[in-house]
Amino acid sequence: MCKVFFYINKQEDAQNKIADPTGLKFALLFIRDERFSRNSLPLAQFEEDSNIIGGQDSEEKGTWLGLNKFTQNIGFVTSRYSTVQMARTLLRFPEKKYPMSRGSIIKDYLDSKFFEKIVLGRDNNNQNVEELKHQKQLDYIKEVFTNFTRFGLCNLVFGNLQSMNFYEFSNKELLPPQQLSNGFHSLSSYNKYGGVKLELEELGLQKFQQYVIDYQNQKNRGGKELAVLQKNLLDLAHNNQQTEPKYKNLLFKSEAKIFLEKHKTVLGQEVGTKSINVWLFQNDGSSHLQEKYIGHDMSIKLTDKNFKLI
Repeated sequence: MCKVFFYINKQEDAQNKIADPTGLKFALLFIRDERFSRNSLPLAQFEEDSNIIGGQDSEEKGTWLGLNKFTQNIGFVTSRYSTVQMARTLLRFPEKKYPMSRGSIIKDYLDSKFFEKIVLGRDNNNQNVEELKHQKQLDYIKEVFTNFTRFGLCNLVFGNLQSMNFYEFSNKELLPPQQLSNGFHSLSSYNKYGGVKLELEELGLQKFQQYVIDYQNQKNRGGKELAVLQKNLLDLAHNNQQTEPKYKNLLFKSEAKIFLEKHKTVLGQEVGTKSINVWLFQNDGSSHLQEKYIGHDMSIKLTDKNFKLI
C-alpha cells in the first residue's frame, strides 16, 4: 500500500515568491509499497524522453511518480483497495487485466509534447499560452475520468509546477476531478473524500506537516536547513510504529505501518516498502529530488538530483 503526503503553496502574488526564494511551493513524500517480484527501475531520466524523471515499471513502462522538467507537469498515482479485489486475491483468482495501465496515464501526462500544439497556436481565440495550457491540463484529466472503467482502481493527481494547478480524482468514488487547495494533503490505498483515514496516515500527515512548517518558518534558510528537512522526511518514511488498522478489518495488522519491512503475506507474496521519494521545490525554481530504492536483494540505491526549473 502506497502512502503519499504532499504540500501545495501556490503564490498568487509574484512578489511573495521573490521575497521568499527558498520557501517551498511544493513538497512531497511518496512511500511506495509493492510486491518484490514486480520489477521496476529506480529514479532516473527516461530513455524515451530525457525530460522525464521518475521511477519506471519494467513490465508496463509506466510510472507511479514522475516530473517533466520542460513542461513542469508532475503526476502520481496510488492503487485503491476494494472488498471485491481483496476477495479475489484471497480466493486466488487471477489478477484482473485492464486495457489501460495506471502508470501509462501518468506517463502520457508527462510527455514533453503535451503542450506542443498549444505553444505553436498561441494566438488561437486570443487566449494566452498559460490559459491554453491550463485548458489542456483540464481536458486531459476529464478524458481520463471518462475512461474510468478502462484502468484499475486508483487515486490520481495531476499538477503543474509553473501554474501550480493541481487536480485529483479516484475512479472508485467516481466523483468529478477536483482542484486541490493550498495546504497539506495525503493519499493511501484506503481513504478518499472524507472516508476513514488509517491511523498510520493520520500519524504520517501530522509529522509531515510539522516538519514542513518548521522549515517554512525559519529565516535565512540555506542548504543546511533544507538538508535537515530532507532527513526528517526520510526518517518519517522509516517509521515502523505499529498502528491500528481501523478500517473494517480490511488491512492486515502487519501492514498498518508507515514503513513496511519485507515480509510474506497470507498468500505467500513478498511485499514491503520498495522506494521512498522526497521531492522539494522552492519558489526560485530550485528542485531537489531524493530517492531511496530497495532492490530485490535488499540492496540500497540512493539517488539525489538537483536542478532548476525555469
